[in-house]
Amino acid sequence: MINENFKIENTSLTEELKINFSNIISLLGENIDREGLVKTSERASKAMKFSTSGY
Repeated sequence: MINENFKIENTSLTEELKINFSNIISLLGENIDREGLVKTSERASKAMKFSTSGY
């Protein structure tokens, strides 16, 4: 049984992961508003959900 939280379409989980990845990037001393990092947290959250989605 697949956990409903890990469906790629689950936007609330994607948003929560995005916030957490933004926090991680910020804690590493990076400016999350920098041009090259603006969409990084969203891409990372989608990638994490995809890679942990199972079969």
